[in-house]
Amino acid sequence: MLKCSFDYEKMESLNTVIKGKNNLSPLNRFATRDFSEDGVNILNKIGMVDSEGKLLETILPTINILSNPHAVVKVIFTGGVGTYEHNINYDNTFHNHVSFTVTPGNFSIDDETNPQGIVKILEDFVGKSN
Repeated sequence: MLKCSFDYEKMESLNTVIKGKNNLSPLNRFATRDFSEDGVNILNKIGMVDSEGKLLETILPTINILSNPHAVVKVIFTGGVGTYEHNINYDNTFHNHVSFTVTPGNFSIDDETNPQGIVKILEDFVGKSN
């Protein structure tokens, strides 16, 4: 189970250690950066990499879906000064998914949330009506 948030620097550090992304991966939009000792320490504290900067075995299934999704549902909402983007990335069975959310300056990865929760998030932004 993985649920975490990142800023651009952490996202680019994580993107550096994730190899082999397919064309559907939302990670393709991010640059990579030199993997500094600080980057390793931050991702290690979050529980994503070991002390050598290698992805932990426990999160590989989630990272594999995120980097090589079979299908992606993307919802983009713009309003006010920011953009909200929500991606649900599915494996080839459509039983496993990983949510990747982009808000101004923040990114989150979540493999626990129900994909139908996107409707509730949109209702919070735009309201609910019949």
